[in-house]
Amino acid sequence: MTKSLNKLAFIVVAALAVSGLGSLSARAADDNPIAPGARQLAWSQTEFPSFGKPITDGKFHLGYSFTGGLGGFAPFPNFTATNQTTKDMAFCDDIQNCLRPGFTQITAAGIFDLCSNTQSAPCIDGFEYKVGEGNWAPAKFVRTTDPSPTPAQITQATDMFNHSMTVVSIMSRMGWKANVIPGLPGSATGPHLFELPGAVNSGGSDLYTLSPYFMAFGQLSSGKLDYLSVADFSLTVQPTVVDTTKSAAAINGIQRMASGGMGNFNSVVGFNAPDGSNTYTDQSSVGFAAQFPKDLELRLTLRLNRSLGGWYQGRLENPQVQVTPIDANDNKVVLDAKPSTVPIASLEIDPFDADKADALPILKRMSGNTPMWDTWAQQDMGTGGFTMYRWASYQGLDPLLALGKFLNNKATGYASTFEFKRLTTSNQCMSDNTSFQGLLTTNAMVYQPALPTFSGGEISYKVGGVHYDSNGDLFKGTYNFIMRDSVAKCLYGFTGTAPMQGTVAVTSSDGQENVAYTNVSDRDGWLKLTAQGFTFSNPVITAKLTQEPDPTPVVTPTPSTSGGSSSGGASGKKTTITCVKGKTVKKVTGFSPKCPSGFRQR
Repeated sequence: MTKSLNKLAFIVVAALAVSGLGSLSARAADDNPIAPGARQLAWSQTEFPSFGKPITDGKFHLGYSFTGGLGGFAPFPNFTATNQTTKDMAFCDDIQNCLRPGFTQITAAGIFDLCSNTQSAPCIDGFEYKVGEGNWAPAKFVRTTDPSPTPAQITQATDMFNHSMTVVSIMSRMGWKANVIPGLPGSATGPHLFELPGAVNSGGSDLYTLSPYFMAFGQLSSGKLDYLSVADFSLTVQPTVVDTTKSAAAINGIQRMASGGMGNFNSVVGFNAPDGSNTYTDQSSVGFAAQFPKDLELRLTLRLNRSLGGWYQGRLENPQVQVTPIDANDNKVVLDAKPSTVPIASLEIDPFDADKADALPILKRMSGNTPMWDTWAQQDMGTGGFTMYRWASYQGLDPLLALGKFLNNKATGYASTFEFKRLTTSNQCMSDNTSFQGLLTTNAMVYQPALPTFSGGEISYKVGGVHYDSNGDLFKGTYNFIMRDSVAKCLYGFTGTAPMQGTVAVTSSDGQENVAYTNVSDRDGWLKLTAQGFTFSNPVITAKLTQEPDPTPVVTPTPSTSGGSSSGGASGKKTTITCVKGKTVKKVTGFSPKCPSGFRQR
């Protein structure tokens, strides 16, 4: 995967997210029907002081939020094509329309379908749940959401696009069948809505949205596809409250991308909600994200191509994984885990405040090193403006190291999450992508963007956060790292068959160890490292593993007896001869074996 493709992936994901840039002074009232304290992102105070208020001080404000780093948007399927020379981007109603001269890259963003609707992996083969000590029960499928635009909306969007960017055509129908071009997975029209009877979320609903989201990237030459790779895959489950008084087609999200303003987006969609609060939007309703109930455990069964193997990272508690080969191409992956609670925080920054000058390089890198506010310092801002950034996992610990001192060591809310995504790695022992290799989860506010590193006989992983949660209580971190035995054996050079053992340590930035529970278990071909109850701000989690070598086989010689010929000769060893009589065969063993009467030695 080239750097340019990775950059395109970020641009497209950012554009499809219901978050990002915009003027808060243009925002309408909050239309979310869920009470603020019951939302998936539950702030103990307003996320930003200027949120929802007219900005009249003439200043340009920056906002930065640490809100988990995964998910946070309601995806919809689409095809896009890009010309690297002219930087033109086109949206296509059919991916074949993106395969034309002039375009050099294509991107397909989709939603894995249910296996009951398609016989082609990847797909979702099962969704179960358990409340407390109850029994596992199947989630009840309600419907697959469909944000397909109406003809009138297509006309409206096309007219607007013609004034802003290259357009092939606008997708009139979300979703597509597998292999419309070779290697491209099929896509449902939108996220899937399920009912979990008895699992009532904080919004008073038992509805949950399942969004298995993927992105495929292709390189073009003269309108022909050179290659296609499914590089990104993430899955979220979100407690949902459905509001049938509001609706929106996916085209509205695209319109916002072209017009570039939250105010324009609001006026088209007809409703407004805080960023990251929608689980889906379609023509009949809008889903809003609530919190998970306590003691809920989820089990997902996925049918994944082996090309989607490798490593996954997420926000889960006590995950368990089973992997079973289906055939030469596909694996069955069963994951059960509990949702995770992650502390969140935010701050508002004056980019021209000298006290925060050391934080600006981080924000500049996120803006491509040429942020608009670099040139706005000397300009008349009028009433003022606001740009918001959110922490994403690829940013790692740097934003917290730069901005953490302004957070007063305390979270200002929390996120209730169940989500995971695919990772890539260059470590030789971890680079096998032909099967599921492992899963890493943590509830830390931020974490390193890659898999744990291995050096000096230690597996190490860095996380970061604030000491106290939004209630003022000491926040306790969790960490789970599950990997195949073969990976650990490769890292350490182990060759034995005995279970691996080891220790896990959590060391804080001041060199002190503070952890309530650690464990290393090796069972059924999977090694699991666990740490729970550790505190922050920037601890390093390390593990050292050992394995008892297999015992060396000892050959015990057969003792000889004295007596020369009476003991079978000078060798003192037993021998075996074969005796035959017609079709009958006998073997005789002794110090001086002889065939029975009527038999002859072969």
